[in-house]
Amino acid sequence: MRFLGVDLAWKDGNRSGVALLGGQDFPLHLREIPHTLPRHEAVLGWIARHVAHHRASVGIDAPLLGLGVGRRGGDNEVSSLFGRFHASTHSPPRYPGLDAFTRSLLVDYPVDSFGPGWHPTSRRPAIREVYPNALQVLLFGLENPPGLTIVKYKRQRFGGKRSWVERGLRPFIERCAEAIGGRYGLPHTPAHFGRPHGF
Repeated sequence: MRFLGVDLAWKDGNRSGVALLGGQDFPLHLREIPHTLPRHEAVLGWIARHVAHHRASVGIDAPLLGLGVGRRGGDNEVSSLFGRFHASTHSPPRYPGLDAFTRSLLVDYPVDSFGPGWHPTSRRPAIREVYPNALQVLLFGLENPPGLTIVKYKRQRFGGKRSWVERGLRPFIERCAEAIGGRYGLPHTPAHFGRPHGF
């Protein structure tokens, strides 16, 4: 089974991050070093290449379905459930590239693959819109004790790159490593992977 993660740039032409995990059971292994891709077309090709011969689940951090109608009902539900953890959603942006990306997915994969009952097969992955801020609540056990909030790691919240790395990204990575440990994924990567592109 392969698990593909896409941190999609909402504006086509900005770089998107991709990661690939695989294995028979937990813990999973990185199948390639996480890297970035320059365009939505490259992301679609990357997905197609990795689902061609394996059962796969694809998690995409971007609004996908229901665009163009304003705020979606699911956005309101996420905000209602996770707002107290500072994990509310924003209304989907109006980038034409997002619509085009979703249309391309729907050309390549059936709409049922976005649904909860889909069982992936080769060339027919399960596709999920994911929201990592809400995921932090479960991952970090923020419901107990009360009053805890997500780690706010976005760069724009800090006064420069160094400050972002030290006060935003580093605490987030350390907390992820502590929560995940060796239970779900191992950082083992073959030496021939080389240096990650785009970092």
